[in-house]
Amino acid sequence: MIDNQVHQYLKNAWILWNQLQNKGWNASRAMALNYYHGITEDFTKKWYSEKTRKKGPMANTNITGRIIKRTSLVYMLPPVRTVSDGGDKRRPVDKELYANKDIKMQRLERWVNLLQLEVIGVTTRGGKLEHDLITRFVPVYADDPLNPIGITFPIQSTKNNNGTVDMWQYWDDEVTFDYNSLSNLQVRENQRDNPYGVSPYLYVFRDGKPEEKFLGVDIDWELVNTNLAVNLNETNKDFNIQFQSFGWAFASGPQLPKILEVGPDKITRVGDEGEIGMVSPPNTVEAIEAGINGKYKRLAQNHGLPVQFVEGTTAESGISIRLRNQELQDERTGDIPKYRKYEKELFELEKIVADVDLGKNLGEDFNVDFNESVEILSVSEQDAHDKNDIALNIIDTADILIRRDPDKFKDRDAALDHLVERGMPDPRIVVTPVDNLVAALAGNATP
Repeated sequence: MIDNQVHQYLKNAWILWNQLQNKGWNASRAMALNYYHGITEDFTKKWYSEKTRKKGPMANTNITGRIIKRTSLVYMLPPVRTVSDGGDKRRPVDKELYANKDIKMQRLERWVNLLQLEVIGVTTRGGKLEHDLITRFVPVYADDPLNPIGITFPIQSTKNNNGTVDMWQYWDDEVTFDYNSLSNLQVRENQRDNPYGVSPYLYVFRDGKPEEKFLGVDIDWELVNTNLAVNLNETNKDFNIQFQSFGWAFASGPQLPKILEVGPDKITRVGDEGEIGMVSPPNTVEAIEAGINGKYKRLAQNHGLPVQFVEGTTAESGISIRLRNQELQDERTGDIPKYRKYEKELFELEKIVADVDLGKNLGEDFNVDFNESVEILSVSEQDAHDKNDIALNIIDTADILIRRDPDKFKDRDAALDHLVERGMPDPRIVVTPVDNLVAALAGNATP
């Protein structure tokens, strides 16, 4: 059965959960993720009467997803993770033991930028290490409200006569168990010792742990609210085009029928002295479009993006692109040390879980090298860059081949084989003066 101390921890966690529910903290996080995924109709239609909703679809412009993906650059390219086996020689981590870690870490960064706080957990499925992102959760505290000792979160929802019941899971360094939201925490059957000796869940903050309150963070409200405003304006613009683009029809006269039908294939009789006309309203579509673009540009600039991000790309030099994206690159430079720290903390959890569940040793002295973001250069700029690097022995022709066609040339040997076929000396064969002399004596060398 759950001991009294753990029971009290959980009671306190549920008090906190109810407080978060009342403040709408979890609801706002769910809303932000809906905007990220482009599921926004329910939020837009609240601003229109039921009668108006039936006249056309609600607009959906996925600004949130686009900006979050563009500004999350740390995992734009997969990092290189290495370990050692106790000596000086390093090796890449065994990727065969992981299931889609790079994809999960990229998603983690995006959701952290949107929500400001996300939880990532380590588990095993099918003989591989997997990572779960936890969006709905409650930290469990003992004496220090800034340092949780555990975590509890919903893992499954079911429906019965009492409504929806959430099955929850609890973890701390010593025990773990499942319970349901209607059980009043009276769980007696499934409490078990934590086999890892540590909670396998890691809190990841956008700007570090707050000083005053552990959960003192909130979603990117500017991004979500601007997305809502743009959706409303786009919907208004669509209704404007649908109902007013051809003008406002009117009819007058003493013998008007009770029902007037208007349409491209309709003819309405208005009787003697009757008149049908059309009034052209002012063109508000352009004004609405200008207002939307203005909001979008200010939002982009506030997130370190140039206004060209809104307008679309045009052909320009790599130098111009770098100058425009300098603020964004500076943000990435500042984010890398933070994610390097989280990667190391996550690896320590992975190492424990892999040892206990899989009997695997992941290695020691973990290191992660985040690749530089891809530099966009014009053809002439890239050629000049390559010539300089070749002169400094930084790269060679094989490296250029791999960069230009990575699908065809998957490794250095494939690139060198291609070049040798075209007459280039094979740099893998070291020719010494003795070799030249032997070849000459054999009559195979050209004097």
